[in-house]
Amino acid sequence: MAHSIDVKFYPGWTRKAISFSIDDGHLDSDKKFMDIVEPYGIKGTFNLCSERLARMSPDEYRAFYRGQEIANHCKYHPAAFVD
Repeated sequence: MAHSIDVKFYPGWTRKAISFSIDDGHLDSDKKFMDIVEPYGIKGTFNLCSERLARMSPDEYRAFYRGQEIANHCKYHPAAFVD
């Protein structure tokens, strides 16, 4: 018997999904966002800059972003772009 996966559904058998991607690891802004959306079950991908990661220990970051997705972003943003 062959098994198939119905790709018309997201995890939890929902047909619609929304995704947020938040850049740079501004802890105050990230916390405000999570406080607003978490009661509704909405998740985000938080792209953290390695230059800012010295603020907390790895375990503190895991606790802070628990239930969210964490991604690597960059070390820093250049102040100016070269043409």
